[in-house]
Amino acid sequence: MHSISYDLEYGSAGLEVHVDVLTADDRVLVIDDVLATGGTAAASCHLIDKMGAEIAACAFDVELDTLARILHENADNGVYFIKSVSESQVRLAP
Repeated sequence: MHSISYDLEYGSAGLEVHVDVLTADDRVLVIDDVLATGGTAAASCHLIDKMGAEIAACAFDVELDTLARILHENADNGVYFIKSVSESQVRLAP
């Protein structure tokens, strides 16, 4: 098992993947629901790299525009967004 721990904005988390899931011949599309801090996507990419597979691209359903401005500065970075929202549009449940 390959694993990685990483920090989130309000805590920490971890990811695990079985050692024989990916090979050096594999290309992987990383898909995450919300890109806020980038921690989960970065950890996923780290595990994929560790296993020797190629990261084809990263895609996100929603991204917060603060981080997106940084990512979009590198036009050909293989990062795709379906919807962009500003942090002021994000409402947390009580």
